Amino acid sequence: PGYGSMAGGSLDSTHFIAILQELKLLNILPKIHSIVTGYLGNAKQVEPIHAMIKIWQKARPDGRYILDPVLGDGGKLYVDEAIVDAMKHKLLPLAHIVTPNQFELAPIFEEANLSVDHNALLMDIMGKIASRHNLKVLLHEKPFAGINGSGKHNNWSLQTDTGVNLLSPGKTPMRNLQ
Repeated sequence: PGYGSMAGGSLDSTHFIAILQELKLLNILPKIHSIVTGYLGNAKQVEPIHAMIKIWQKARPDGRYILDPVLGDGGKLYVDEAIVDAMKHKLLPLAHIVTPNQFELAPIFEEANLSVDHNALLMDIMGKIASRHNLKVLLHEKPFAGINGSGKHNNWSLQTDTGVNLLSPGKTPMRNLQ
């Protein structure tokens, strides 16, 4: 989604469930060390994945489930909000590793000043957890030339007590002098 390619697409539920059931019937799950899930085409795919992951986790307690929540980017969801909700409540609790991009991680429906606090807190927590596992967290906006970074930044606004946005650009240079 979002790339304009004609390849791929969402499997209908019958075929999707049949593929997952076949993995179970062929007794493949105990042989798999890691499972990665990514883009899902509809919310009905979450429940069969959830069931399969639970069966697999019983067979492979040493396995690692990686959830890459391919939900959107650039301020736009690629998927229906029902998929977001289903992933959050069904797949996220089972995951050992989660790899969201900034958009997928950001608290979307939150007051800006609270969101800034939550982002700062989250960056601190991520650093502490990474240290415990001898890992590093890269939070720089553009750490390397030609490679996108986290894009982490804070947006600010400043208003008067009557609600006038002091950082809102005017139509003329004189209007910008507030």
